[in-house]
Parts: sequence; structure tokens; C-alpha cells
Amino acid sequence: MPHFENGQPTFDYDHVYRCFKREGNGLLFRLVDSVQKKWAFYNDTSDTIIQVKARFSPDCNIEKLNRARATRVPVGMGNQPDLCEVVVTLEVYPLATEPFIKGDVNGFELEFHTEQIPVSDVKFMNRHRILPRYDKVYKCFKNEGNGLFFRLVDEQEGKWYYYNDTHDFRMTATVAFPSADEVKPLGNTEMVPVQDGVNEVAYQITVDPGNTEVFIVGCPSSYHQAFNADPIDESCLDAMDVQYINGKPDSSIIDVSHCKVFKCFKGNGNGLLFRLVDERAGRWAFYNDTTEYVMRPTVRFFAGAAVMPGPDAQMSPDTRERDATVVTLEIPPCETRLFIEGHPTKYEVSVVADSLHRTAPESTEPFIKGDPASYTLKFAAEPVSAPAAPASENPVRYLNGSPDPAVIPHQTHVFKCFKEHSNGLLFRIVDDVNTIWAFYNDTVDYVMTAKMRCPDKSDVQFAPGVQVTANAESEGGVIAAVEVLPLATVPFLVGAPAQYELTFAATPVTVPALSPATPAGPNAVQRPAGAMGPAVTPPPMPEPTPAYVHSGPDLTVMPRFDEVYRCFKEHGNGLLFRLVDKAQRRWAFYNDTPDVVASVKVEFPPDARIQPLGHTVLGRNPETGAVLHELRVNPLETALFVEGDVDAFTTKFVAERVQTRWGSPLPRLRRRQLRL
Repeated sequence: MPHFENGQPTFDYDHVYRCFKREGNGLLFRLVDSVQKKWAFYNDTSDTIIQVKARFSPDCNIEKLNRARATRVPVGMGNQPDLCEVVVTLEVYPLATEPFIKGDVNGFELEFHTEQIPVSDVKFMNRHRILPRYDKVYKCFKNEGNGLFFRLVDEQEGKWYYYNDTHDFRMTATVAFPSADEVKPLGNTEMVPVQDGVNEVAYQITVDPGNTEVFIVGCPSSYHQAFNADPIDESCLDAMDVQYINGKPDSSIIDVSHCKVFKCFKGNGNGLLFRLVDERAGRWAFYNDTTEYVMRPTVRFFAGAAVMPGPDAQMSPDTRERDATVVTLEIPPCETRLFIEGHPTKYEVSVVADSLHRTAPESTEPFIKGDPASYTLKFAAEPVSAPAAPASENPVRYLNGSPDPAVIPHQTHVFKCFKEHSNGLLFRIVDDVNTIWAFYNDTVDYVMTAKMRCPDKSDVQFAPGVQVTANAESEGGVIAAVEVLPLATVPFLVGAPAQYELTFAATPVTVPALSPATPAGPNAVQRPAGAMGPAVTPPPMPEPTPAYVHSGPDLTVMPRFDEVYRCFKEHGNGLLFRLVDKAQRRWAFYNDTPDVVASVKVEFPPDARIQPLGHTVLGRNPETGAVLHELRVNPLETALFVEGDVDAFTTKFVAERVQTRWGSPLPRLRRRQLRL
């Protein structure tokens, strides 16, 4: 029997088949009712859209059901020129059951492709142009940084765009569509060859860093995407053109004359560390051309790559991805070491450089998978001669959380702001890859303020939310200030300021004492009189069968939830609903009204680890100074709120009617505050 993890199909069946036999519980299930001669598909994932493509032989007598789309493709030849196979496509959303076909099946082939659901909490890091209008946004590299490359969909016009949110990678999207009649290329989109399919078409677009390109117009029923990230200045060197300073690679380990040579630190000196690849012999080596650094490259190999580690290298299974391995190696100064033997096609490389005399730069984060022609190298190093800027702090130890990689993807350098206090409390983080600064507040009870004084003509761009004022003490200078709430990561600037002065301040957060949650209800909290709520409140109870008047929560925003709570219990059906995913410890809110805007304010205990989601912002309780998580939920909107330690909390809801589309205001709903 199948093991459904996240829900149950809503289709009667007597046979069930797993579509992804090697992935988890199967993810997508083909359901067959042999009596009614019907098929359906059930998507048991909570965050993945699955595209289904089925080819039915000419001997089949079928018809498509519901949302499925069918196309007849001629395959006849010789004495049977009129024979056609039927291609049926379908898009199955998370936790959805979709009827597929009905009829007699005498031969078929199935093909599946996956795609993440649209995101609502994306943070564009490097945008310097106005993006086109779009309704939905999809991360192309959902497990890397903030997503890096994005597909933007304008549902009104039926247009797709691709936006490259990086500084130094040229992105390429290749999309295959089963029916050429459903889409038309736009802008710089090019057609590329396809392997099979009479009516199938594939289009490709290349997007430079920071740019957006229009792609297609249409409403495709199915498609398959593939992406490449190519460093814009990464290219192999001829072995004869490389300038080594402190020695040269050991020819007894690898024949350099047959190698492609890659600089690992292309922005520092002559490259410092060199990756040597003999593709014909299937050998990799690294040569360390420094006298000051011990180099430690780490490479993740994907897709079950058959590689053999060198005699000094260590290989272990990758704990983050199936069929992947990790190989590491330590290379002393002026040494050459064999790394692997084999012909890997997909891998990612990162390097740590440890100085023999002082603090080493931070390791870079892995970026993306690639193939032999397109791969990712990310490095960070500090020249041997000390720069004017302070060195990174070592060791850095976070006590209560960690910087948000969606805000600062690469922690190239980390600096303690309060060096004499605890672990440093506030940290300035520098991403050399994207030339970004950010601040991370590792405390739970202090609001930090960071100020930078610099010349007005500094080649930097300050992030939204940073207050910039004229420096009265320095002609032509400015003061940039930003407030960093507890456990928050806040972007500060883009650029590399040459002259600056930093000062920091810490203000204690005043929070009323909270008692532990009552055993009767994990979502309840007792409070002293005079706090946001009454002295003691009963635990809220979830609704066994919530009565939605309108469309109900949007499952593309909150794919699953275990409990639903009414926020306005004394008004109608509750108006606003709190959705709780207990497994992910995540909240969302659904506004079931067509004409009321709801404002949500929630206070959590000061030691709770809470991550704001979507459009949630942080504020303060004007009476107590406590940190509040605030969200505005528009009519009929489903909005993500927070995830984390959400067991104890105090809530406040405010509702106001909005004007109708004819311009006349509706009768005002009495402002109501509910405290749980």
C-alpha cells in the first residue's frame, strides 16, 4: 500500500503506482480505476508542481479528462499513413488530485518534470532596473541563496520574463514546450533544436547580470525548464600562459602540458591556487602557489559521479543531496596534490584559505550545479600584505541564530561590532562576490543601531530602510544609519567604500514577562495584568470544519496546514483565519472577506526564534517597547506570516472596510482588537 505523507487523494482507485520510485515515498502517484477505465494523478508534495506528459499509442482509445490537454500527433507511415498517437499533458499542484484520461489503454510512455511553487517572500538583492509587471515569481535555483535567477509571469498578458539577480553570472534558460501552438517567442528568445516530438518546440534566452529579458507569450499546458550559470569572466588558461611566482606544478603528479588551468582566486595576485584538469586522462590536481596559505578546496560531485579520490584526499557521502559525494583536500604552500580521478560532469567548488600567520578569510558558500562547460567556482581570500581594512574576526561564534543567506548570500568576511562584549553581539558581514554589506544582530534583547560616516561621493548604494543624512561635522559627508532588531539580518549597502567610520549603539528591548504555555493548549500564554492581554486567557481552539464564505486559503501560498483558528470569533464566520502548519512550525493568515483589510500584530517571547515570512515586518509595542511581528492582509488574500518558535504568543487584530470599486465607502466596521 502507498504511504501518503502530506494528504490523501480524492479519487476512487483500485491500483496505485509511484511515479518517482527513487524519491521519498514516490511524490506523485498514478491512480487507476480499472472498472471505470479512468486515470488520475495525486501530488503528495507540499511545495512542488509536477508536469505530466503521457504518450498513448495509436492502439489506445482514450479521451482526456478535466484540466488535461490532449494533442494528436501523426506517426503513420507506409500502409498506415493516418495513424496518430495522443499526447496528454497535465500540471498537478501540491496536494491536488487531477483526473487525467478515460478509455482503453494499450501502450503508453510517461514523462515527469518538477517545478517549485510560486514564492511570496523573495528578496531581490541586486536589482538596479525597474522590473516588468508580474503576478507570480518562481526561483530557478531554489536551494541557492535567494534564488539567483527568477521566472516572472504576467498572467494578464500571458507573458514570461527571466530576471538575473546576480552580478557576475550570465544565466541561460532553455524551456521545451510539447505544443508549439501554445507559445510564441518574444524579444531575444531563440529557437533551439529538439530531439523528438513532431509539434514540440524549445526556446532559449540568455540574461546578463542585473537584466530582465522577455521570453514568451502564451498559456502552455506543460513545459520543462533547464538552467545554466556561466561566470562572465571565468575561462580556462593555456598552461603555457600561466605565471607562477613561487614554484610550479609537480609534473610527476599531473602532466601540466595536457591540462586546462583555472585560477581559483582570479581577483588576487596571479590566482594563488590553481585547479589543473587533464580531461583526456581524467585527473584533477590543485597547485598552491603561495607561501602564506594552506588551501582547502571542497568539491561536491552530483548525479552519482564515479570519481576516485587522490591519496591525500578524503571522500564522504553528501548529507544534503542523494547520489552526491564530497571530496576535500589540504594543500600546503607550494605543493601539488592529486585531487580525483574520473570524468565528473556536475560539480561545485569552494575553497578555504588558512593563513599561516593570521586570520584566514571566510569560506564561500556553494552556488550551483553545472556541467563541464558551465560550472561554478567561488573563492574568497585576502592578500598577504594586510589591507587598510580590518581583518575578519576569528573565530566567529553565533549564539542565538545565524545571518539570513537570502540577505547576504556569501559571508566572505565577518566582523564583530562589539569586540569586548560576549561573542561580538552585532556582526558586519561583507559579501565580496556581490559587494554587499549587511548587519546581523545575534542578541534576543537588544535593538542595535549601526552608523557609518563617509564622503557623499562614495561609490556605494545604500539599501532601502537605511536613513542617510548630511554630516554637519564634515562638508560633503553623509551619515547612514540602520536599526537592526533582535536576530534580524539587515542589508546595508552595495559597493566597496574606500573611506568610512563606523559606530554602534545597543538599546535594551523592554518586554513584559511571559509565563510558559499552558499544558491545555500549546498556543496559549499567560500574561500579567496590564500587558497586551488580560491576566489569563484560555487557549484558543482550532476550528474542526472552518466555514469559508469565499474561495478559501490559497494552497500555492500555504500548501498545507493542520489547524485553522478564527481571528474574529464574534463576527460572521470569523472573517480572518490563522493557518498553522505544525510540522513546519509556520503560520499564514487568510482574509475571507471581499472588502475588509486586516492588520495582524503578534508578540512572541523575547527568547523565541522567529523568522518573518512574506510581507511581515517588525515593529514595536509603543507602550512596552516589545518587538511585534506585523502583517497587513488584503481582502481574499492568503499571506505567509512567520515560522519558528510559535508556541507562545499574544495577538492583536484590527479590521477596516475598504472602498468599493464604485468609490463610495461601505459602512465602517467597528475597529476590533482581539487578544488571545
